[in-house]
Amino acid sequence: GSWSSESVASAAVCIRCQSEKEAVRLARRLRLNVPPVIPRVRGAEVRVNMRSVMPYEDGELGDVLASVLAS
Repeated sequence: GSWSSESVASAAVCIRCQSEKEAVRLARRLRLNVPPVIPRVRGAEVRVNMRSVMPYEDGELGDVLASVLAS
């Protein structure tokens, strides 16, 4: 962006997996979900940046995470 040297404070939901391969699989399932959740993978962690989630979407995000993690 136009302020690429600036940091913007944010928080993320981090899900630790047993391996990087498992994290990649989980991230793929989240991306393919309806509605999709677009996370980042860092090592064995899947991270959902909350900066991109509106407050009214919190419940839906929780439902998606619970559903995908339970399957």
